Amino acid sequence: MIRKLSLITYLLMSRIHWSPREKSLVNALNLLSERKQNSAFRIVDLGCGPGLLSGIKQLHIDAYWGIDTDKKTIDYCKKNKEKWPNIKFSYCDFMEESFVFAKNDILILNGVVHHLNDHQLGVLLHKARRCAAMIITDHYRFGRCKHMLPPLMQALDRGKFVRSYDCYNVINGFEMKNSVIYKINIFRITFWLFFCNMYEAINEE
Repeated sequence: MIRKLSLITYLLMSRIHWSPREKSLVNALNLLSERKQNSAFRIVDLGCGPGLLSGIKQLHIDAYWGIDTDKKTIDYCKKNKEKWPNIKFSYCDFMEESFVFAKNDILILNGVVHHLNDHQLGVLLHKARRCAAMIITDHYRFGRCKHMLPPLMQALDRGKFVRSYDCYNVINGFEMKNSVIYKINIFRITFWLFFCNMYEAINEE
C-alpha cells in the first residue's frame, strides 16, 4: 500500500534500488523472448507501484498491465503513463475470485512476494499456473550471509514474509529456467541481496 508520501519516497529510493532490479528483469525477459520467439505476450506487473517497469525502453512489450491495490498509486500511473500505447493500469485485488490471468501473460512479481502471507502467495501461484511464464525477483535469504547488512535490511522491511530462497526453487505448475543472485549496493556497500528467477509454465495438455 503506497500512500502519497510513500510514493514520493519510493520514487526517490528507486534511484538506488531500481537500476539493478531493472537489469535483472530485462535479462530475464530477453531470455524468455529468445526461448519463445514469435509469441505475443502481455506483461502483468502485479504490485506495480509507480509503474517503473512499463517505462523500460529496451523491452519490446506487446502489452503491459500494471496492477496495484493502492488507488492513489494507480491514479498516478494512469495520469503519467497510461497514455502510452498498449499500457493500462488497474486498481484491483488478485484475491478476488473473478481475477484471472490469460494464457499469454508473463507474471512479474518484483519485490512483491515478501509482502504476501502464505495463504495469499498460495492463491496467487495457483492462479498463475494459467500464465505462460513468471518472473520473481525478491530478497535473497539462504543460510548464513557473508554480508552484514542484507539480513538487517530484510528484518526492517515493511514486508514481513521474507522466505528462504529454497521456497522458490520448486513451484508447482512451473519449471525454473534461469536464476540470478544480485547485489544492491550504496557506495560499494551491499545493503540488499536479491534473486531473480524466471519460470515457464508446464504445459499439462
